[in-house]
Amino acid sequence: MKTAVIYARYSSDNQRQESIDAQIRACTKFAEDNGYIVLKHYIDEALTATNDDRPQFKQMLLDSKKKLFNSIIIHKLDRFSRNRYDSAMNKHELKQNGVKVVSVLERLDDSPESIMMESMLEGMSEYFSANLSREVIKGMKENALKCIHTGGKPPLGYNVDPITKKYVINEDEAEIVRLIFKMYIEGAGYGAIIDKLTELDYTSKFGRTIGKSSLSNLLENEKYIGVYTFNVSASRSSLKTKDYTGSKKPEDQIIRIENGIPAIISKKDFEKAKARKALNKKAAATFKAKEFYLLSGIVTCSECGARMIGNTKNSGTRKTKHVTYRCGNRYSKHKCSNKEIRREYIEDFVLDQMMHKLFTSSNIRTFTTELQKMVKEKNPEVHAQLARLTKEKASLMTEQTNLVNAIKLGQALDVLLPALNTTKEKIARVEAELLTVQSTLNDAPQITEETVTKLVSGMKAFIKSNNLPQVKKFISHYVKELSVGMEDIHLVLQYPIQLSMQDAKKLRIIVDNTRNELLQAYSNKNL
Repeated sequence: MKTAVIYARYSSDNQRQESIDAQIRACTKFAEDNGYIVLKHYIDEALTATNDDRPQFKQMLLDSKKKLFNSIIIHKLDRFSRNRYDSAMNKHELKQNGVKVVSVLERLDDSPESIMMESMLEGMSEYFSANLSREVIKGMKENALKCIHTGGKPPLGYNVDPITKKYVINEDEAEIVRLIFKMYIEGAGYGAIIDKLTELDYTSKFGRTIGKSSLSNLLENEKYIGVYTFNVSASRSSLKTKDYTGSKKPEDQIIRIENGIPAIISKKDFEKAKARKALNKKAAATFKAKEFYLLSGIVTCSECGARMIGNTKNSGTRKTKHVTYRCGNRYSKHKCSNKEIRREYIEDFVLDQMMHKLFTSSNIRTFTTELQKMVKEKNPEVHAQLARLTKEKASLMTEQTNLVNAIKLGQALDVLLPALNTTKEKIARVEAELLTVQSTLNDAPQITEETVTKLVSGMKAFIKSNNLPQVKKFISHYVKELSVGMEDIHLVLQYPIQLSMQDAKKLRIIVDNTRNELLQAYSNKNL
């Protein structure tokens, strides 16, 4: 008894579902005419045959081991594979399982002539596939040079004009992109941004929740500043070669065209986001260390200008552990004679100076006043939400009017009446959201001196007991400069808010101290 399965496939290059139907029909007729009993169909849709990474194809190879069928019927050899090596390997595996591949259009047997013919047909198919790929890429590059969309989903914030095939801004989605950049530049982490997007019911182009990976890619996408890019990402196979490091292609293979598409984000904001990402990447190594260095990336060497880095060493007969900051040049290049300084001494010194000289009663009063002003200012994000809801309400009101007019004319009441009720519910929801947004603009939270004072009072204890990245970031906002020399220590403190020139001068504190004074104040020991 001749038992068989049918394998059909179509790729994404100008082929459709009809191609599958035609293949199944031809294979079924062939089976009937030649006495085969067809047990199952294996179908891969929109997948290339240049490799065997096809779910149904893989399953068919696995099922061949069960000895349930002895033939695979395909419409044409190129449906099986367009890669001669893969084809030979897979056919060898099938032969071991007692299964042969039968082509409807290429009637080949096991004679030497047929084997030669099959090899030639597969070679032609592989050539066709490679040539087609090359021609497709060449065409896409020509389109790219004209700043025409080359396929796939456009980035969040853009649509593709159906006539010109060029990028146009999708204002509703662009609002999401602007919010992401704004929050990131202002210091929000990915988690906080995702929470805000979820709260506003903002999703990706595919209707899914925007994740951390998507945020990272979005913040690096040059299209948002009007730069048309093409051929940026390396293919999976090219990543295995030594020519590619990471997921991007070499710069000389990437097409970049300034002002090729409309910009959503200013170059200034894009560079701010880029700088913060670079800083976060650099700072990440700090938090991987066994010891937490509160001032790493902030403190510098007065003698040579290099950054001072954290260092741990064990000394003495008891191998006592000492944690210090030392000059990076002295460590890496041995070109500086500046001494290292105990971590606890310099960190306690900085925190004490912050508490006693920056967070004084008069400074807290000024700080509180500025915070109150900031809160009362009109929030651009809330205004954008207000505009969106107002626009949505206007659209729904027009829809409601049209439905009412149609009902008056007696048209399809069984359809229109439920639609009208749904529209009314949507209007009620939007109006409720509008009230919430308007109340947000009218009612600002009250920040008092008492509240700020309470927060400040427990600040040092919190900082010393929590080795968190957020704590280090907090310190970096208030410490403008910190340098340690052979004899002196120079510290500049400031408030991280926009102030008038007079207040800014008052809230900028410069502390100059000798190294010996610091050591005497924080320990009786000398380094």
